Amino acid sequence: MNVPCSKSPAAFFVLLLGVSAALFCASLFFGAARVSPWTEEGLWILRELRFPRALLAFAVGASLAAAGSVLQALFRNPLADPHLTGVSAGGAAAVVLASLGAVSWSGFTGSLPLICAAGSLAALAAVVRLGRRGGVLSVTTLLLAGVMVNSFLVALIVFLQSIRRSEEMEGVLFWLLGSLGSAPASQGWQVCAVLLAGSAVLLSQAKALNLIAAGEGRAQALGVPVEKTKILLFAVTALLTGAAVSASGMIGFVGLIAPHLARFRTGQDYRLLIPASLLTGGSLLLLSDLLARTIFSPQEIPVGVLTAFLGVPFFLRLLHSGAKPGVQR
Repeated sequence: MNVPCSKSPAAFFVLLLGVSAALFCASLFFGAARVSPWTEEGLWILRELRFPRALLAFAVGASLAAAGSVLQALFRNPLADPHLTGVSAGGAAAVVLASLGAVSWSGFTGSLPLICAAGSLAALAAVVRLGRRGGVLSVTTLLLAGVMVNSFLVALIVFLQSIRRSEEMEGVLFWLLGSLGSAPASQGWQVCAVLLAGSAVLLSQAKALNLIAAGEGRAQALGVPVEKTKILLFAVTALLTGAAVSASGMIGFVGLIAPHLARFRTGQDYRLLIPASLLTGGSLLLLSDLLARTIFSPQEIPVGVLTAFLGVPFFLRLLHSGAKPGVQR
């Protein structure tokens, strides 16, 4: 099903930027306690606590959404997102495995980005290896391989949790459910750096991605090195997802929802869809994190739980609307 492109992309992007800025400001000034920037204590809370968290929420949401928009094209499946490929589970499983030898979770968080990146890339390598047939990456086989690898890694995570004492895994469990509160203040800038570099690569391949999404045979005939481009794009989406998982744990459905919301205004042109998905995903996670911090204030719920509550009805709606592999919305 073709989605009409917005008649005024510039106006739509101005709107997205305005929504993102408004939610970012709301994240700074709303929470368990009201703060004033005119007091020394309030300024410290804004600068040291809320600004880093808001920056991290936007960067993580944007990373997952950008990755999701590209994966939906590569798999030619409107239900694809970073978690479907097993990439996020690979990063999480690597963290849980590494944490078995850690003295404490708090002293272990500094190594998360490298560990998650390694785990995500390893999961991607496994999916690509299983999905390759005769030197060609089959979309259908890749999808099945991703589901299989994801299921195995989730089972591994649950097994590792079950053989350790609950108090030792408390920090890991909260992180796995999706949380932005335990990340160091500097991690938001790290995820932003990966996001900027990864988005630049994705946008540089947007024209080729448009052709691949329309049909790999046609793209090959028009001079696109399809297999090399797919491997590059899979690697970038793995790095974006790994960076996000290292900071926030496994936050699901953002990579599924945001590209669809953006697509209703941008159509299938990935030169517009990728940046629109990025802004939509950042805004979506800013809103989710704000709600997670304020609904039961002063108690905080894991933001990954909230995105799951929001995402499951959306997923069911896509199924009900007839979303099937190979169908472009």
